Amino acid sequence: MSIQPIDKAVRSEMNSFELQDVTEGITRKSSVKTGLLTSLLLGNMDEISVSNDKVAFDELTETVQLPEGKRFDELGGGRISKDHAKEKLFRTGSYGISANVAPSDVAGKRKPFSNDLYTVAERVNEMSRKMDRSWEDFRELSIAKILTTDTNYAFNGAAAVYDFYDDIYGASRPTAADIAVGTADVEKRINDEVDKLMEDCSKAGVTYTSLAMPCSGDLYDKLFAYEKTLVTGVAGIDYSTTLDLRILAGDRGGFSADEAVFNRRNFTSSLTGVTYIRMDDSIGGISLMNGTNKGYLIPVGAENMFATVYSPSQDMDYVNTMGMKKYAFMEEHKRRGITLFQECNALYMNRNAKLVRHIVSSN
Repeated sequence: MSIQPIDKAVRSEMNSFELQDVTEGITRKSSVKTGLLTSLLLGNMDEISVSNDKVAFDELTETVQLPEGKRFDELGGGRISKDHAKEKLFRTGSYGISANVAPSDVAGKRKPFSNDLYTVAERVNEMSRKMDRSWEDFRELSIAKILTTDTNYAFNGAAAVYDFYDDIYGASRPTAADIAVGTADVEKRINDEVDKLMEDCSKAGVTYTSLAMPCSGDLYDKLFAYEKTLVTGVAGIDYSTTLDLRILAGDRGGFSADEAVFNRRNFTSSLTGVTYIRMDDSIGGISLMNGTNKGYLIPVGAENMFATVYSPSQDMDYVNTMGMKKYAFMEEHKRRGITLFQECNALYMNRNAKLVRHIVSSN
């Protein structure tokens, strides 16, 4: 998916909202606002600023050796191995979007549902809001990409694409665990993955508050039906509650997910303790779940896992300064109007890709 520049709020000459009697109308959106992954994982995401487009990632692997048997008159025994550190270099990418407010966008144009004419400031604010929405989608897709594929999203640009699992661990990610929903040991298969996840968290020195598994719609439905069949007689499933991401991920302060209520789209398993979350939306036709019958078991509230690295804009005012989340510029022209430019120079990465367990169901 590429983010296309927004030239203007384009309407044909036959439907330009020129001054006329107002009866009623409707506002339609081209896509549904997403934000589940952003809300779920953003609190776990460290934000790092660098003064160029490079970020060095240091990895230290600690080894442990057991003592060895020796004679009473001997010294020493098993020799402790030295730990080895590795440095990896990653580069951020540069992403941008623009919008234009031309004189024709204001001349004689009334606001929908009103007889008031647009002002230049209102048109500029309108474009700014649309650009903000584009960056929200950009962030959600970027997070979805590293969660589901271990790679950063280049958005059809020139940015380098990294496979963080391979780059950090030196091996390809193992095949997704098949839980084969419908068999008698689904809970055992999921609990086996939970055990592996807990072990990997311990090895990485990572603590977390809970476990969650965003699922594609079809996998979620199968898990819900399976659970309902087994545990309804013992403990009913309350699937109508609102998914409170603040409780799930712990208090992070400044949390905001106004539209993320997700009613009847989540439940916490009585068999595994994992909170399953149905996630079946997409942005611009791009599925965030990377396929059907898939789920991604993650430790929520984990630190030292996801990170966003920001680089400075290649602008005389910002060169060699510490990178900021977003840069905005404006150009004014008597004929062309006001053109807005925004850019984000960033790299979304997962520094502990083993802590995401890929799940699939062959049934």
